[in-house]
Amino acid sequence: MPRIEKVGKIVFLGYLRKVRVIRIISIGIIVLLISQYLLGMWTNLFVVFPSEVPSVNPLDSVFTNGPYLLLSHIVNGIGLGVMSICAVIISLISRNKRLVVLSISGFASILLAGESGIEFVLGWYNDNLYSFLMSLGFIASFAIFFAMLWFSSKLVKQSNQV
Repeated sequence: MPRIEKVGKIVFLGYLRKVRVIRIISIGIIVLLISQYLLGMWTNLFVVFPSEVPSVNPLDSVFTNGPYLLLSHIVNGIGLGVMSICAVIISLISRNKRLVVLSISGFASILLAGESGIEFVLGWYNDNLYSFLMSLGFIASFAIFFAMLWFSSKLVKQSNQV
């Protein structure tokens, strides 16, 4: 860390607050990712998906008479998307290159999982490629946000030593 003078200390404390917020967001995202995984596995194993009807949009059938576990899985995914956007915005404001790269890649991974989920539903739950891409997006985002949590915790520890 650079030497902090009186004026610089105020700027440094603002940076430290942003890093702490990123740390809290990372913890929240990891918790949501774990619940997303559990909801997805529970849905995959125990929910009977609607059968294919040619004249009906599969997304309409999910939202009108779909299983509640699947709906909670979707809502949780939307929450993950919103929180990852918040992580990107705050990391951009903090101007830390590592946090920016991690948050953008985490957002891209969550976006991959979400888009694959939509495509999986549009294929009437039959295309295993999209199921695989969902799991790939999940594990990548979990690893990325865990690394982001580790790096932001390291920054906070370093700042406490200054």
